[in-house]
Amino acid sequence: MNAIPIRLFSVFTAACFAVSITIGCQQTVAPETAAAPEETTAEQHDHPDHGPHDGDLIELGDGDYHGELLHDDKSLTIWILDGAAAETVAAGAGDAVVNGIYGDERQQFVLTAQPQDGDAEGMASCFVSDDATLLEWLERPIARLRISVSIDGAPWAGSIVHDHDHDHDH
Repeated sequence: MNAIPIRLFSVFTAACFAVSITIGCQQTVAPETAAAPEETTAEQHDHPDHGPHDGDLIELGDGDYHGELLHDDKSLTIWILDGAAAETVAAGAGDAVVNGIYGDERQQFVLTAQPQDGDAEGMASCFVSDDATLLEWLERPIARLRISVSIDGAPWAGSIVHDHDHDHDH
């Protein structure tokens, strides 16, 4: 006699569970309260292919700032630019650093701050290195280089992707 009430109890419990899941799954967010997709992403990355000095661009962070890479056989220069990659931005005058990985080698290169006319006291919009090893690594497609610089007291970093199909006259 006890088998029937236990079986009914089990069926009743399973039915209640199924109903509660079904009711819970029917609740949806009203379309007017759903978050709209951000449209600023495309705008944040809407910038030219080259900087105002005709150099390769380096995206710093999520494109809030950019670096512009120029080099010749003797030196490498990185200009700090705004999010549109159009105007220079003065960063902290401390040195910028490029961290490099080439095969099993890891090396850190220092770019010295070169304050420009118009940069505020203690600030610089241009960073330069004449390190021959850095210049050599820049030309190696498998070398990975990443710059770090302080802008408005916050650290910013970006991967240096260098276009190797050029005449090195910039």
